[in-house]
Amino acid sequence: MKLVHCIWEDACELDEGPWTNRKADPSTPTIFHQVGYLYELTPHAVVLTACVGEEQMGPRTRIPIGMVRRLIELTEGEPVKIPKQRKARK
Repeated sequence: MKLVHCIWEDACELDEGPWTNRKADPSTPTIFHQVGYLYELTPHAVVLTACVGEEQMGPRTRIPIGMVRRLIELTEGEPVKIPKQRKARK
């Protein structure tokens, strides 16, 4: 599976409570950035999962294609060096 960065706009509640300011800007979108493995891409939706194993995978997220702003494939780079753990003193 390809690793991707998905930028998508979410539907959201604009107001809380029974009253709101009429001058509040309702046109400001709620944008999310999500990285995951591309499980499925159709004309209707992008489906991502956070982790993939030999026979199992993590929960999937379905994002309707109309909410997707950009889908960027991430490529492998240099491995990140993992620091060595120090031994605990007694």
